[in-house]
Amino acid sequence: MVTMSAQRIVPVLAAIIEQGVKEGVFAVDYPAEAAEVSLQIGTALGETFVRLLLTQEQEPERTETARRKVHALRAQPRTRPRRGGRTGACD
Repeated sequence: MVTMSAQRIVPVLAAIIEQGVKEGVFAVDYPAEAAEVSLQIGTALGETFVRLLLTQEQEPERTETARRKVHALRAQPRTRPRRGGRTGACD
């Protein structure tokens, strides 16, 4: 399901990704699809944190859960450009 706001944001993100591909920063074959997936991941992550923050007083262990999720997100492997500027992340 694509919301009206997503319909407006995805083309902007896709244009940014396309520029990154031209500059050799990103290695993506389908910029529009990559933009949509990125938006979905960001939205899901945002909703998760809102849920965690709103239930924090009733369930104090949620703060620890949020801390672990942020740590896991920060621990994701970083992509570094290979020869030719492609990162290998989406080859």
